[in-house]
Amino acid sequence: MKTLITLLSFWVTLFCNNAFAAKLPIELFKVWQFPDTAVWIDIRKNGDVYQCRIDTDGKTTYLSKGKVVDKSIRWEKLWGSVEISLEKGNQQLSLTGKYGTFSYQKADRPMPNICQNPLIELF
Repeated sequence: MKTLITLLSFWVTLFCNNAFAAKLPIELFKVWQFPDTAVWIDIRKNGDVYQCRIDTDGKTTYLSKGKVVDKSIRWEKLWGSVEISLEKGNQQLSLTGKYGTFSYQKADRPMPNICQNPLIELF
């Protein structure tokens, strides 16, 4: 019985994650960076989101986890809820929230280790 429950749980999780990802453009799921700054957003196919901002001192980080819900990101702390839109042929991510609209581009370098991104899969 335990094996059946485990197998059922696996299939439900797999189906739900794939159904979620099918609702949004594949171009959304990547690491984005605010141009010419130390601000990254990692958006995963399962809807998990992680943001890292490194202050100008190079040591202080502002970190937040979130979840994609419909066409928005709901941050656990700091930024509230923001609306998502892809623009410029899906090459630009725009986030609109209580602090304004901010546009991100596909990251040209990985999120640095100081960000301690929990979404990175370790092998």
